Amino acid sequence: PGRRPTLPPHSVLEMARFGILALELLKWMYVARQEEMQGSAHIVDACLQVASLTFSNPHLTSALSLPAHNVLVSSAAIAITDYIMISQKGFKLVDYPFEELNELLLLPNPSPVLVSGACLARLLIVFSSAKPRELGVPEDVFTVTVGLARLNQFSSLTRAPPLAFKLGWNPDLKVEQQIHLSSIPEYLLQEKDVLYELVWRLNTLGWSSRAQFEETWMSLLSVLNVSHDDLTNEEIAALSQSTALVVNALSSLLVTTLALPVAGVPGAQLLHHPRDTPHAFLLTGRGQQLTAIQNKIHQRLDDAAIRIGLPVDSSVNIERAYSLTGEHRTGYSPVPRTRYGPGQVSLSYISTCLAYHEEGGSDDRQSLASSALPLFLLIREENLAAAGLDTNSCIHFIIDLFSQWLAFGGQDTPLTVLTSAVKAIIMTSDIFTQSNQFNWMLGTLSELQKVHPVEDDVMSCLLCLGLCKAVAVLGCVSDLELLDRMKKSVESCLRSQHAFARTAGLHGALYLLQVDLGAELQPILSIVVEHIKGYLLVGQTELGVDENSLMLWSTLFYVLENLSADIADPELQSNLYQLCFATVSRPDLPRPLYTCLLTGLERLVVAGLVKKRQMDQLVKIATDLMTEWAPVSVIPAVQLFLAAMYASHPPSTDYGQKPAPITDPELLMQMMEQMSILFDCVRRAGPPEAELLSEILPQVLIDFFPASDVVNRVISEFISPGQPHPPLLAGVLRQIFRAAVAQDQQGMLTEWVLVSLPNFTRRAPLSHSIWCLSCFFIAASTNPCLQAMFPHLLYRPTSTENLGSTSHEDRRLFCLAGADFYFLLTDARQKEKFIQTFESAAEPGNPYSDLLATVEHRQEGNQST
Repeated sequence: PGRRPTLPPHSVLEMARFGILALELLKWMYVARQEEMQGSAHIVDACLQVASLTFSNPHLTSALSLPAHNVLVSSAAIAITDYIMISQKGFKLVDYPFEELNELLLLPNPSPVLVSGACLARLLIVFSSAKPRELGVPEDVFTVTVGLARLNQFSSLTRAPPLAFKLGWNPDLKVEQQIHLSSIPEYLLQEKDVLYELVWRLNTLGWSSRAQFEETWMSLLSVLNVSHDDLTNEEIAALSQSTALVVNALSSLLVTTLALPVAGVPGAQLLHHPRDTPHAFLLTGRGQQLTAIQNKIHQRLDDAAIRIGLPVDSSVNIERAYSLTGEHRTGYSPVPRTRYGPGQVSLSYISTCLAYHEEGGSDDRQSLASSALPLFLLIREENLAAAGLDTNSCIHFIIDLFSQWLAFGGQDTPLTVLTSAVKAIIMTSDIFTQSNQFNWMLGTLSELQKVHPVEDDVMSCLLCLGLCKAVAVLGCVSDLELLDRMKKSVESCLRSQHAFARTAGLHGALYLLQVDLGAELQPILSIVVEHIKGYLLVGQTELGVDENSLMLWSTLFYVLENLSADIADPELQSNLYQLCFATVSRPDLPRPLYTCLLTGLERLVVAGLVKKRQMDQLVKIATDLMTEWAPVSVIPAVQLFLAAMYASHPPSTDYGQKPAPITDPELLMQMMEQMSILFDCVRRAGPPEAELLSEILPQVLIDFFPASDVVNRVISEFISPGQPHPPLLAGVLRQIFRAAVAQDQQGMLTEWVLVSLPNFTRRAPLSHSIWCLSCFFIAASTNPCLQAMFPHLLYRPTSTENLGSTSHEDRRLFCLAGADFYFLLTDARQKEKFIQTFESAAEPGNPYSDLLATVEHRQEGNQST
């Protein structure tokens, strides 16, 4: 996962055509369809998803960018425009302010590429003024529009800022195989509003090649080539705002090279390497079983296009856990869907990246890559090499430029530009590749901090964050004067009344705390712990969902997990644990904080830091959350509950070896109680949550028990009169039966089926009894033809469960499944018991008498042959 997407050459055009066909079908659904169509909403949603994935895939769009496919992409652009215009009442396209273009469009036979490009450019004007959700437009529609606007046929027009035309820009327009506009003059780019429109389009559309990246880079740099001589104060202020905007755009352009699997593509997520690392427990047998279960949960949620679960394998920082949630399409990017911000990459990632780039020989680099490097770093290096990008030269240019602005404490640089430059340094430091770049960062920001007024809260917190990051990377903890300034800076930020300053202080402190803690950094930990006590223990418990609140809880969990041995007061640790337990139990907890807390608690459980008494308390809390709270709270609580189950039972040191099921009687009893909780959770859950739980339940049962120990419980749940999800339990039943067969327990399984038959024949209504028995027989069958009928059978009772009679198809399937089971019996006593059970329930004309007749008929046929 994460490598550049590849497709078989002969399949590329077919898949691209299929995506365009989906758009044509979408247009037909709204324009040409005359009568109502059942399931039309589902068809529309499926078409949008197919088109969105098609135009997000760089392999497919590269093929569509060829001149030979101009007709296809023009048709797609017209189709999405027509769909938006018809489906969204009141949606209007604004006029495009380019007279020559409008005149060409009025000709009898205008170029299809020109017409389509104009439609896309006009759509982007609307989307630039409001988000798709505010316009009532599905997110997939915006994705398709952006994907089409990126194509070579249209990009020259769609990337142009419309306001420039109103201000007198009249470029040379050429329309051959693609639309081409001449470059925009530098004096127009110095207009703040024009520049804003350009930057929005650059950020939205990204870039598709090295040439386009370099063109974008140079066009932004041209804004900076302006002399300040003979300018009024108002002109200098306007120029400062434009310069700050360009600096932000340049740093964003560089940071997008962190995107995987292909940089420059909208929808590709920026590489995020969390400060939390996976625990050794996850490499053990139980840990691998837990990871498999958690991955299955996430895959199921991905398939449903909704994420309400906890992250797996420390994939994100805890404060970002909630950003994984919410309804969205899961694209091809392997990186978690999170926002960009401080803590984007960990200290270990930066250090490893520096070591990789500073290795002298290729052999040394190869050996390092094979042992120590994060996978995503290797993939990013491959992608940059494939794209032909040289980000190092861009970084060197940025350093030279900012060195001039920040010289002598930035005395000659406007504050707006100075602030943007410091922000850009912190951002681009995520892609620094040399230690001397961090040395420059440390020296420059340190000098600026000495002379800049401390009353500037924004600059002070930025300097604190940047210096802490540089000090942590360089490991210069021996500079006592610098560390003392760091301590005072962090302390000042944490005491600030502004939330953004406290957040920056926590991020800066966490960079330092990621260094091996020595006596020099102990004061930083003490400051952070006192801050946590002041805001969470002594003051009111934070229930906010702002970034500072989530960051505060994330820092708390990081300290408990990694630095608890350095906290002198053991009572404080206990109080912090109780604080977490009490807060997560509050019924008014906002979802972002709920997800953050459960993620942190799960990490503590997996790390083995939750003691026995605390573990029992945590399991009780998770049980209450699973069975009594709103449905949206169920899945995260189940993940925490499962983590407690797997982490609290041996073996825990059998790396790579699959642990055997539990056989200890006392432990079996305890585990059975926890399994009862899971079954109760299925019973109480709504259909979506119950479906997910039923999918993972068989694997959890098999991980801890021999199949013979749980068959009875699963059968009891399946035939329970109050069971609201019989089809889901039928699926669980089948999986356990399959496991019993795999464990050579076919005889035990047969006995359980025979013992349970009277319970089924007494069920009412008759149609439901027949359905249950059919599921029962097919689940126990070894006949592959009957096994293939199981998915078809599962949801048949919905149409007949309230009827006293059964359909011919249901009766026939019941007789086939029952007869198949009967003739698998090898013991005469078992066959007699089978016949007696159905004879006691048989009446003339009912399905049981049909089954007995089928068995008798097949017996006669076997005897005659």
